[in-house]
Amino acid sequence: MDRPSDDPVMGPAKEKPELALADYALQVEPDAAEQRRVLFKIDLLFLPLASLCVLFQMLDKTLLNYANLLGIQKDTGMNGSEYSWLGTILYLGYLCGTPMHAWFLQHATLSRYVSCVVIIWGAVLMCHAACRSFSGLMAARFFLGFFEAAINPAFILLTGRFYKRDEQVVRVAIWYSMNGWAMIVGSLVTYGILVNPSPYLRMWEELFIAIGAATIGFGVICMLILPSSPDTARHLKPRERCVAVYRIASNQSGIHDSTFKWYQVKEALLDVRLYLFFLAFASVNVTNGGISIFASEIISEFTNEKTRNALLGMCQGASEVVAVAIGTVLFVTLRRRDVPSVFGYLVAITGTAMMTWLDPSMKVSRMAGLALLYFFPISYPMIYSWQSNGVSGTTKRIIFNASLQVAYCLGNAVGPQAFAERDKAGGYLPAKINMLVMYAVSGVFICLISFVHWRWNQSRTEELACDDAEALRVALSDLTDKERPTYKYPY
Repeated sequence: MDRPSDDPVMGPAKEKPELALADYALQVEPDAAEQRRVLFKIDLLFLPLASLCVLFQMLDKTLLNYANLLGIQKDTGMNGSEYSWLGTILYLGYLCGTPMHAWFLQHATLSRYVSCVVIIWGAVLMCHAACRSFSGLMAARFFLGFFEAAINPAFILLTGRFYKRDEQVVRVAIWYSMNGWAMIVGSLVTYGILVNPSPYLRMWEELFIAIGAATIGFGVICMLILPSSPDTARHLKPRERCVAVYRIASNQSGIHDSTFKWYQVKEALLDVRLYLFFLAFASVNVTNGGISIFASEIISEFTNEKTRNALLGMCQGASEVVAVAIGTVLFVTLRRRDVPSVFGYLVAITGTAMMTWLDPSMKVSRMAGLALLYFFPISYPMIYSWQSNGVSGTTKRIIFNASLQVAYCLGNAVGPQAFAERDKAGGYLPAKINMLVMYAVSGVFICLISFVHWRWNQSRTEELACDDAEALRVALSDLTDKERPTYKYPY
């Protein structure tokens, strides 16, 4: 773990083993007011950086949707099937990059690694503007996905390091809601290019260059100020770092251990939740993969005017932002992740049905259905935070994160293929029915995860009170959830 060498509390990093974190935290006895002040300082730096990083990731990988509106298919001579493959290859890149990122996320300094991949994928995004053929775009999309694959698991790990269990869902929801804001930003930038195109570049080239350069700039900022863990956060004073470590001891998930432990791999592979999370996430991402690059095509069923199409794309982003906010309120009220997730799926099923089976002349109502479809992302921050504070042990959490990433990749890779061919009426009826089924399937697996946690909690003792040295050592050690008799599984 990287610690400031001039830290008067910890001293030189090489002299302090991992378990010394308990002694580190015991040097303070913070009251509730002091803990709130430290939490505020953590939020003040971490949340804006995490939110902007997720915004750039979503914006960059969905720029193809906006580039399609700006004429990339025509300019490069692609057909509909080839365009679908550009959506699929991105997530095959994700899949290939996941093992490498899993290793580096455990062994590298997390903040520096995240910053490097942001800068690299920003450069890859700019390279899209130089592509003149389907094969060139396939290569660029592959490497974009390869490097973007690090971000979601990285911020799941970072959120788990900085926040207590009951704080994580709200924070994950905040940075995840940037996916919706990315669609709003993408639509506005596309509209701006349509009404004021560059005389020197094709419109889609201008889009890739501008957003790619902004991504690189943001990566440099992350390199300078993004913290890796609470005991190394340079924007906190030495005592505040102690308080930050003290706060997260109650999670009983430790902070970080760079040693790869094979017994934790075995435990993860024998944990039924690994497969339930995988299936729940893979199924919902089949719908996400298709809709993320074909949204402008679906909107074209309602309007043929490109500028209006671009502006209507903002509706989907706004709907997702509102949906995630509603889901967060439901969680805060009910303290359950399954109820908001299933609620989001039910609204999405209603919206998809409206978009699919309402009379074609009812364009406003069908567009409203498309907006309601974007309630399905409520489940994403719920699943991310559920896994983050439902699994303990660094290696075991890495395996769970990698599994979730593979599910994300496979689902999104399959999704665009459902849109590869239009039906006889010129629409996407089979793809829309596929989305309905996938929402229902994911909802079933969400309920099964909740049931498993309920059963396991029946045999658990009371939660550990972290008020002495031994309790803190246990809480901050790299034990798995199965090794902790007091570990409580969240719903």
